[in-house]
Amino acid sequence: MKIRIEEKDGDITVKELLRYRLGLSGSLIKELKKADDGIVLNGKRVTVREPLKVGDELELALERELDAESSVIPQKGDCEIVYEDGGVIAFAKPSGMPTHPSRGHLTDTLANAAAYIFAERGVPFTFRAISRLDNDVSGIVLCAANKLCAKRMSDEMSARRIDKTYLALCDGAPLPAGSAGTLEGYIRRCGTSIITREMCGEGEGAYARTDYRVIAENGKKTLMEVKPITGRTHQIRLAMQALGCPISGDGFYGSEDTAPRCMLHALKIDFTHPLTNEQTVLSAPIFPDMEALIKENFGDIRYGSDK
Repeated sequence: MKIRIEEKDGDITVKELLRYRLGLSGSLIKELKKADDGIVLNGKRVTVREPLKVGDELELALERELDAESSVIPQKGDCEIVYEDGGVIAFAKPSGMPTHPSRGHLTDTLANAAAYIFAERGVPFTFRAISRLDNDVSGIVLCAANKLCAKRMSDEMSARRIDKTYLALCDGAPLPAGSAGTLEGYIRRCGTSIITREMCGEGEGAYARTDYRVIAENGKKTLMEVKPITGRTHQIRLAMQALGCPISGDGFYGSEDTAPRCMLHALKIDFTHPLTNEQTVLSAPIFPDMEALIKENFGDIRYGSDK
């Protein structure tokens, strides 16, 4: 982990930063003190008594060994890093790329592509996704850079304090532009399927809440901004279907004939940074195929973070 010392961190010691800003345990600090490269300031090993100055770079060897997830096979893939610092890494994932390896997808996932990027740098890497996207959904995937940040961000996700905003191009136009609302309900698996889901009654499935806003409609298509408050499988797809405007190209709950792929994009993510405690907003640009369809239907409309 690399930390750039800012004005708010000046005039304190390494120990004070480790204990009170990062919240590291006493046992972990002891481990760092023992390691030859455990605590390095501006390229030089230091003790925890070393004072810090604005502009210093502190490097901590938080992990001596890679865990099981680092066994992901590095494989070059079509993804890019849109943001990176000592605590978080954000990737732009294209449609058609799974997030994690699984049976039948051992080398063509975002995890593989990420491992390849860091292998090229000669840097040990473990893929720790905090947010996840379906295979056919594009957009931003937020990852933790180390175990400490992974724990903090996973807790934030569980507490629903990480906000995600999606852009959905949908078939049909049941709602006027500018309208907004919340769809609440319950979701369960469809029979014995491990993939598809369906809406159901209270007590029969998991509670789901989805906020939405209609950016534009042209009588045939609707452009939606969608915020899933809960994190259920296929939640946004089911919400759009329930509203009468299934996502274009969604073969599960709409028609795969209306677009080359599912036109759902994770546009941005808003969270508390695990190291600085500052509110952070990251975004991933719309991919060209979806951008072209939006322009075809709505011209040079502004949306999302550009609005």
